[in-house]
Amino acid sequence: MPNVITKVVCGLVLTCGLATAAEPTTRPIAKLSNGTSVELIAVLGRDPAKDAAAADDKTAKKDPLGWLASEDQVWWSADGTKLDAAPFPAKFRVPPMGASANNLVFLVKFTGADANKKPWNALNTHWKANGGGLGLMGVQGLDGKIIPDYLAYVGSFSSDQDDCKITFNFAMKPDAVAAKLSTDKPDATVTEDVPGFGKITLANPREADGKALITATIPSPPANWQVVLVAVPKGRNFIPPSAGGTIGGTGGTPLEVSFNSKITDVKQFVVKIRDYTTEVNFDGVSLHAGHATHPTVEVHEPDVKENEGL
Repeated sequence: MPNVITKVVCGLVLTCGLATAAEPTTRPIAKLSNGTSVELIAVLGRDPAKDAAAADDKTAKKDPLGWLASEDQVWWSADGTKLDAAPFPAKFRVPPMGASANNLVFLVKFTGADANKKPWNALNTHWKANGGGLGLMGVQGLDGKIIPDYLAYVGSFSSDQDDCKITFNFAMKPDAVAAKLSTDKPDATVTEDVPGFGKITLANPREADGKALITATIPSPPANWQVVLVAVPKGRNFIPPSAGGTIGGTGGTPLEVSFNSKITDVKQFVVKIRDYTTEVNFDGVSLHAGHATHPTVEVHEPDVKENEGL
């Protein structure tokens, strides 16, 4: 697939490298080549003046987390237009504002699935706002059941910040196995030179103090890639790690990595690489009800040949 960057401005589509069309919409929506769509439904905040008044009220009702229970939540669209009501009946909760923090919830709808037919979730997407982290929570209906296809992202912003950029990265392809080593021979070693990534070495599968050990040398992954070291069980569903080094590589230096299992329960150690370079950006998202912005949507789908071998 060619390297494609698609930008949507006010319902129009401007495309470099590929002709595309989109229906005009009041909600920013991104569409990927595999049929996945990402739609920024709305933003939820609190009324800072009423929050402050409630904070001064010693009799104000609080929820189990100690947050002020507030009915004065405000919904608005990505361009700042205030909405008369929530997009649909559901349970939403926004953290208290604080002295200078603007805490918000971004409601996002995902359609489609990854290459393994799994819905988009915390395991096959990454997300951030202005380069920083966002919390994630499922969306519950009034009956308490999780509503599929919807996720809510929680972020804290400076109260004087007017808009933000929200980025999603998607693992569009199945994980690639970069290296694997059987536990049959304690002195065994395997080294794989992965193009665009570097040399990966697994050595000396063994046991100490009841834990399965492996010496791993794994480079730090390139931007928007993830590398994971896993212990494949002989019979159990999952073997958890007991120390670091299983995610993000070892910085290219040897590191002893341990797992909570006997070595006899481990079939092999495997290094998997996951590609998160497909990216969607929602830029110019209003952080205040009534503050008008002109949101844009940019989709980046990388050239497959660019990362051949990964």
